Amino acid sequence: MLQVFELVSPEPAGGVELAVLSLSKELLKLGHRVEVLTGSWGGERYAEVDGLKLRAAELAGLMERSYHRTSLSLLRQLGFVPAALRCGGEYDIYHGHVYSGGLSALLLARLRGGVAVNTIHGSYYPVWNQLAPRHVAAMYRLGERLLAPALARLCELQIHTATYFAEQVQSWGVPGEKLCVIPNGVDAEMFSPAVKPVEEHELPVVFTARRLVRKTGVDVLLRAAPRVLGEVECLFVVAGDGPERQRLEALARRLGVQRSFRFLGSVPHGSLPGYLAMADVVAVPSIIEATSLFVLEAMAMEKPVVATRVGGIPEVMSEREGVLVEAGNPEQLALALLTLLRDESLRSELGRRARQRVLREFTWGSVARRTEREYLRLLG
Repeated sequence: MLQVFELVSPEPAGGVELAVLSLSKELLKLGHRVEVLTGSWGGERYAEVDGLKLRAAELAGLMERSYHRTSLSLLRQLGFVPAALRCGGEYDIYHGHVYSGGLSALLLARLRGGVAVNTIHGSYYPVWNQLAPRHVAAMYRLGERLLAPALARLCELQIHTATYFAEQVQSWGVPGEKLCVIPNGVDAEMFSPAVKPVEEHELPVVFTARRLVRKTGVDVLLRAAPRVLGEVECLFVVAGDGPERQRLEALARRLGVQRSFRFLGSVPHGSLPGYLAMADVVAVPSIIEATSLFVLEAMAMEKPVVATRVGGIPEVMSEREGVLVEAGNPEQLALALLTLLRDESLRSELGRRARQRVLREFTWGSVARRTEREYLRLLG
């Protein structure tokens, strides 16, 4: 039995948090003792989810004050490191996620004895100039350029969820044996083709679940919509919230497609299968992604996916299981959506192949077993 301490200063209800919880639950099933440390949230300091213990780190109320339902601030990330160091316990593995969690895991492992592992859940490094003003983008790029290789060298292992950034870190001089790629996974029982839709619609549904920020490319989906609606009557449904929501709703009005778009706001992850079940086609128009959890969830439900050929998406979905298009290209996205909306047999075939691939390669059980092998290797 290994004793594993997972550290994450997560985006609330975000993909990183979901990945850490899912991995940790599977490690529990494999017989290991696992505890998760995160920043305090909503006044809670301790919780238990399906037998998994969660602790909240705090530092003079800083973590509580910096908590926000839909975003992760730089202050929260910086405050997590000293807050984490106040937490006791000795473990075999200290596994930190992203940068603040990775630094915390490294320091705890050195102070208390143990192995330090750091997971990088993707990176915006290749596209920061598209996402932020020039001076802000330069600051973030410099931060990643310094932190990612430093953590890789100092920790016993750095795990990446997609190859593109692992190769970038290796190009900065980190030895290959310090790096490995383990993609994210999906709960193929929760996300099953047998799930019933939450609503029935007469029109075909194009569905996406995205945090409404620039990198998820929902504006590109909106710009593709007039071309699609000019040829096929359908309904676009967007689940998710974020700082871009008002801008996106205004763009829908300017494009004249507001009657064909429904912005649902935040949807609990447990309710997402029911919304995916009502989809005829799933759209993922991101500017950058690692191994997108949402892509895997849609594939597990046998939904045909149109996604951008960016980051780690082509590593989990090839042209055999879905349709890949150029990022930021509304015309390509529209044509791909029209192709699938018009061809039910193609939708069914792509969906069937997609679930088969998920069951072969991307369940959380298989991700946990690969992670366990790395833990055991590091411990000799």
